[in-house]
Order: sequence, then C-alpha cells, then structure tokens
Amino acid sequence: MRREAITRTRVVELALAIADVEGLQALTMRRLADVLGTSPMAAYKHINNKPELLEAMVEATMETVPEPNPDAPVHDQLRDFFTGMYAALDRHPSAGHVMIAGRVAGPVAQRRGQRVMHALETAGMSPDSAATAFVSLASFTVGAALVASVRPEDSDEPFTVGLEHLLAGFVGTDS
Repeated sequence: MRREAITRTRVVELALAIADVEGLQALTMRRLADVLGTSPMAAYKHINNKPELLEAMVEATMETVPEPNPDAPVHDQLRDFFTGMYAALDRHPSAGHVMIAGRVAGPVAQRRGQRVMHALETAGMSPDSAATAFVSLASFTVGAALVASVRPEDSDEPFTVGLEHLLAGFVGTDS
C-alpha cells in the first residue's frame, strides 16, 4: 500500500490531531514523523521548526473561522466571528493553547483581526478602544473554549451569554 504524500497541509493537520488528543507537550517532530511514517527530517521539508509549526496550526484553525460580513450589523458581525472562533477552538483546543502563548502572527489571523478591528471602529470606537475590546473578546473566547475542552459535558450557554454581555457593553445590541 502506498503512503499518502507528505504536504505542509498534511503535516499541520496531523500536528493538530496529535496536540488535540495528546497535548502540546507530546507534539515533537519525532512524534509527528512516527505518525507520518517517515523520518523526522521529512517534516522539515515543509515546516522549518516547531514555532513555525505552532503558528501554522493556529493559521489552519483560524482559516475555518468565517470573516466578519461587513454588510451585517456590527453586533452580528462580532457575534458570528467570535462564535465561529469558539467553534474552531472547540475542534482544535491545542490552537487555543498556542494562542495563549502569544503565537498569533500569521496572515490569516492578522486579516481576521483587522476585520474585527474595522467592525469595532465602525461602531464608533477609537483604534485604542477597539484594540482593547478585541483583546478582551478574543481572550474571553479562547478561555471559554479551553474550559469547554476540559468540561465537554457543560453546555455552550456560558460562552453565548457571556459573549452577548460583552458585545452589549462594547458595541450595544443593535449596532
């Protein structure tokens, strides 16, 4: 039987799978190579080092989060974005752990962040206030998703209710 080709996408998907099930501490290039069925050097053809791999994991996760729709009311844009982010982190909690460590600098994450900042500024916030609101909303979302990942029996209601309260405080309910 022929092995599946090793691509950057496959390396990142497998890294997410390992880290989501076994934890980030289990994610090593050697462990990744074992899952790929190859030598550790094969992954280095697609990923230069572990920090790059971690950033690629966040990028792959954020790629699944829909961008805010600029034609929708600001409250709806933000609710939909952060709900999508929560769902993505529910699927890949390891990406949330990477985000907490401060590795969120890739182009997809930056583009999503710029769209959220634009929505907040459209609601009348200054750039500084929008940045504070964005960090607050993102921190709440990541934290809620990580709590949910260790307490899967709980409902998503605390996140949903908390997000609505935060959004009401930042942009009101009908912006």
